[in-house]
Amino acid sequence: MADDKVYPQDIEGYEDVTTALMATVNAYPGLPEDEKFRFTMLEPEEGLSIVASSGSLIMEDHESITGHVWQTCLYPFMVIYRVSGLNQKRKIQVKEWMDTFARWLTRQPVNINGRTVVLEYWPTLTGSRLIRNISRQTPAYLGGINEDKSETWVMNLQIQYRNEFDR
Repeated sequence: MADDKVYPQDIEGYEDVTTALMATVNAYPGLPEDEKFRFTMLEPEEGLSIVASSGSLIMEDHESITGHVWQTCLYPFMVIYRVSGLNQKRKIQVKEWMDTFARWLTRQPVNINGRTVVLEYWPTLTGSRLIRNISRQTPAYLGGINEDKSETWVMNLQIQYRNEFDR
C-alpha cells in the first residue's frame, strides 16, 4: 500500500491568490457586461463561479542554513459555468467560451470579437509570492445536468507560485 503524502497549506497564500485570481477573471475581456465570476457561489439556473479545489498546497519546501525559505506552492481551482436552455449549438458555444477563457488565463493569444487579446502578465501577489504558471488540467466538460435541466460545465486549472521569505 502506497503512503499518501500530506502537503501542508499556505494559508496566507490561499487568501492572496484567491483575491488576485478573482480580480483577474473578472477582467476577462470576453466576459459579458452583465456577468461576473463569483467565488464558490452559483445562481440556481445560471452563473459563473471559481471554486478552489483545496487550499494552497506547499509542494516543495526548502530552507537554507541562514533561514531563507523558498516554497513551490499549488492552488488548484475549478471554473464552473451553469447554464440553462441549451441546444446542441449553444452547448458547443459554452464549451468554446470556456476553452477560450482558459487559453486567455494561461496567457495564450485568443480572438474575442474579432480582436486578438493576450493576458500580458499574471496578477501580482503580496509579499514575496510570485505566480510562475497557470495551467489547464482538463478541457471544459459537462459536469452534470441538474433537476431543473440546467447544465453545469466544469474545467480544472491550477496556479503554481513561488513563496520566499526569511525566518
